[in-house]
Amino acid sequence: LEYCIMSLIGQDTKMSDRENPVLLLTEGDPWGAPTGGQTTFAKHLLTAFGPRLAVSSCCEDKSLTVGQWTQRPFRDVSVWFLSRGAAGGGKDTRPLVPARVSAYFNARRFMARIRQKEFSGLLTDSPEMLFAASGCRWESVCYSFAGLNSPVTVSRYPWARFMGGFFEKRHVSCLRRMKPDAIVAAADDAAIEEFHRRTNHVLDRSWFHKFPTRVDTDLFFPVEPKEARRGLGLPLDAQIFVVTGRL
Repeated sequence: LEYCIMSLIGQDTKMSDRENPVLLLTEGDPWGAPTGGQTTFAKHLLTAFGPRLAVSSCCEDKSLTVGQWTQRPFRDVSVWFLSRGAAGGGKDTRPLVPARVSAYFNARRFMARIRQKEFSGLLTDSPEMLFAASGCRWESVCYSFAGLNSPVTVSRYPWARFMGGFFEKRHVSCLRRMKPDAIVAAADDAAIEEFHRRTNHVLDRSWFHKFPTRVDTDLFFPVEPKEARRGLGLPLDAQIFVVTGRL
């Protein structure tokens, strides 16, 4: 992980040698229970880099002052953290205002307060966070693609799917303007090449690095099947079907 992110801060300098942390600008709270791939990835980044990152995200912990930098414990270290308040939409799977729109305006609203702290770079993981940060100057930028398809084309809102092409052009234009030091993509060579073909090779191919889906081996590890069934209270002789969703 550190090797893949190294181009964020330069090949000749370790993150630990930098005076200022790298900002992880994300939506879901990495301290909370993972609600998807982005929150899980953010938690992995914190596990790998700890206090070398500063984090700004939405946060359900009401004991933290919204819009104020504070030291927040993560495992056995403290990390600079700025809460942007509770995420909009609640538990509604399809709120009136799309979650991506709410997330963009939320991050943009707090950007001036976020920039009160000095950073050696920006690491962000979604188009809406990238858009919100694009109005500021950053020493270096690393962007993480969860997937190389346009997320709007598979939106839960039928009317939004027609805007998939426009959204992708806006996304690519923003990346081109910000000139990231690295783009990490959870995709294989074929998917990366298809993305460049679809977007007319606007972005520099050398920016892209294959970055396969990570796994936390403290949670997921091989166990002998009968032992696993006993631990879960499952019958030893029954056929069991497991649905994982998209890996």
